[in-house]
Amino acid sequence: MSAVTGTSREQLGFVPDAEHRTVGLVGLTLLLVLAASAAGWWIALAIARGQAPLRHLPVVLLVGGLVYVVDRAMVRQHWVRYGRIQASVRGFYVPNPHGKWLALVIHWLLRVSVSLVLSLTTAGFVELALFETDIAAYRDGEARAANKPIYDAVQRDVAETTAAMRSDIDRLDAQIDALTRGSAGVVSAAQAAARQQIADLAAERTEQRTRIATLGQQIDCITRDRIAEKHGGVRCDNSLAVAGEGQRWEMAGEQLDYLRGERDRAEARIGEIDGDLARLQAQTDPVAAADQARLAELTDRRSQAQRVLSAFIAARGATVRDRVTADARFVPVLDGLVLRGEALDALA
Repeated sequence: MSAVTGTSREQLGFVPDAEHRTVGLVGLTLLLVLAASAAGWWIALAIARGQAPLRHLPVVLLVGGLVYVVDRAMVRQHWVRYGRIQASVRGFYVPNPHGKWLALVIHWLLRVSVSLVLSLTTAGFVELALFETDIAAYRDGEARAANKPIYDAVQRDVAETTAAMRSDIDRLDAQIDALTRGSAGVVSAAQAAARQQIADLAAERTEQRTRIATLGQQIDCITRDRIAEKHGGVRCDNSLAVAGEGQRWEMAGEQLDYLRGERDRAEARIGEIDGDLARLQAQTDPVAAADQARLAELTDRRSQAQRVLSAFIAARGATVRDRVTADARFVPVLDGLVLRGEALDALA
């Protein structure tokens, strides 16, 4: 440890073993202070830049080395001063070198300055880490406020697209209903037994279609609520939601799964009704050949349109997010030490 503390190995040979242990402990202390300073600045730089790459190593070693050099010089100065005092007490003549007090004051001022700079800088970075959640929430809120017009415009566009898809499905349903009801009206004495079944199935199909439309509106509303609960925004009831995947977000997800299941069951029932109608019409309708081909075409187009609508609604959140971020007016959440510091000042 003689090289670490700056002592002479030759002179240490003339002192008791207890002094050797003292030199070793002092050297170990200097190394520990160096390591603590380097580690503190490594952590501070990682917090400040959001990462801990190896390019921070030269800065960390420079700071730790500066602290070590100052501490080593102060230890040597203290030992020399203590030796002079002990020599004077024992009656030896000790020359008084010019400027020794000035050097001591400079060492102390330098050490205090380095300690203050390291402490205040590290404390500032640690403060950023402690309030990272609040800072992120504040900056996300600013970004949401800046991007709110874009979100509103995109959501209106998505709602209009959804309404247009539903309008196409309603038009196909109306054509299917007209075709099935028209076929149900062409009856004879031999067809009387199947007439009521066709009418009942047509009425049930209309009811199921109405139920699907109602469920679709509820699914849209719950989907909007879930997006608002996750990213922050206006819920379906025009109330403001706080961003976060909390209990209300989970409840909205469970309700959304239930409504989608109900809609799928209604869609499956319509498929069963269409099959039954096709079978009955083949038995009872004297002009079933042309109607069956038309009915099959309309049913296939409706099923395809419903699948497209379901996929569009399921991807509504991603669609809104992608369109918003692709807009030229979109304001991203930028990261940086200065920006986080400004956010912390605003919160304070």
